Amino acid sequence: MLRWLTATVLGLTVIGSTVLTATTAAAAPRHDLCADVGDSFAFGVSSYGDLRDWAPTANETHGADFRFIYVYILNGGMNDPDNFSEWYVTPFIQTAKAMDAVPVLTFYQLLDLGIEAGYSGSEAAIVQSALADGSVMRSYFDNFVWLLQLAHELGPPIIIHVEPDSWGFMMWAMGVEGNDDPTSVNVAVTGSGHPDVIGFANDAAGLGHALVALRERYAPEVRLGWHASNFRVGTRPDVVTSFYAQLGDWDLLVGEHPHVEDEGASWWEPWVEDRLEVNLTWLSTVTSAAGVPLMFWQEPIGGPDYHLIGDPNDLSMLDRFAAAGAVGLLFDHQKYGDVENPDDFRSYGTFGEVPPDGHPAGGTAADMRDRVAAYSQAPLSWPSGSVCDTGVETGTPEINQPGATGADYRDDSGCGCHAVSTESRGASWLWVLAAAAVATVRRRQPSRSRDLGGHGS
Repeated sequence: MLRWLTATVLGLTVIGSTVLTATTAAAAPRHDLCADVGDSFAFGVSSYGDLRDWAPTANETHGADFRFIYVYILNGGMNDPDNFSEWYVTPFIQTAKAMDAVPVLTFYQLLDLGIEAGYSGSEAAIVQSALADGSVMRSYFDNFVWLLQLAHELGPPIIIHVEPDSWGFMMWAMGVEGNDDPTSVNVAVTGSGHPDVIGFANDAAGLGHALVALRERYAPEVRLGWHASNFRVGTRPDVVTSFYAQLGDWDLLVGEHPHVEDEGASWWEPWVEDRLEVNLTWLSTVTSAAGVPLMFWQEPIGGPDYHLIGDPNDLSMLDRFAAAGAVGLLFDHQKYGDVENPDDFRSYGTFGEVPPDGHPAGGTAADMRDRVAAYSQAPLSWPSGSVCDTGVETGTPEINQPGATGADYRDDSGCGCHAVSTESRGASWLWVLAAAAVATVRRRQPSRSRDLGGHGS
């Protein structure tokens, strides 16, 4: 791993000829995700282990245009990073590029590093302890730089999606219900002693800026995704927008499944209109405030494909999500348990229930694949007013903060939907070139493992 001579001068971290600032400044995302996606709403799918051939086969044989595929990057692989790259990360990225898809690497390491350091308790408690531990965070930054360097070697476009759950824990499960101030969350950034992040504040805002600055230093072509956790089931978007506004300029937001099913309803039953409205308002608020689109990630197979693209002649539901700021949706295919044929895979928990005989919902990976293939023949163009509509100016418009609150929309069920409650578990992207001297600087479900791509949530 590269090491760079660093020094802190006038509050700036100098690395070689590069200065990483620890202060906030107005900027814009480096990359336009809408340009990466193209002129229509996109779909993707996970590509774990022995499923690596499934997405390319679905594309080549069935015409399913998966424009994104994703895996996890966990700490377990970092025990032998060269081997991890050789057998896991590099082949995955090569597979994505061979099928003309964008690889998405979900960098999820705080929980594993905290457990390795001996911390216990709820997931939120372990992550909180890990964030405050300088030694843990030193390893975290080492691993993040390693991934950036590998991504730089393998070339663009690559998305690195950072820490699902962890940002949500900071907002909802670390002692404050709806914490919109990242500077109040203790994180050992400068305190990690990592030479690349000296000078950044020891809090969550400093972490956000440091990660973006590291991207700028090591792999400026990487697209960086911040996980916008919808832990209060569509309510309190103001918390998410205020928290994110202090983290620097990322390229996209990533989110989990929107909470649109009625309590106790089967996944194939119609989505509930009032929940749809609440979640669409949440989506519209956070994407318009951030000035970047959101990609839904780790979506259960069944409900989303049935309700969004089950009828290729009626994409009105998908249109509503695209108009609110969604740019794509990535399905979670795992082929776990007794499933031998990956086409037969069904999702987990209630999302894996089998519809009544004769019902058109289906629910298998093959059903989802065929729906994506049919959709690919006539995909949804961006609706007028959406984040990716070419007639819309990007930036940071005034935040709309609806006042919807209430326990009716709280998801405390531990369903694996990345939602927690207080009762249950849990530099802007600025990089500045130093010219002749620093003085010239003017200045962002149920727990399962998926081999080394696994994730317990």
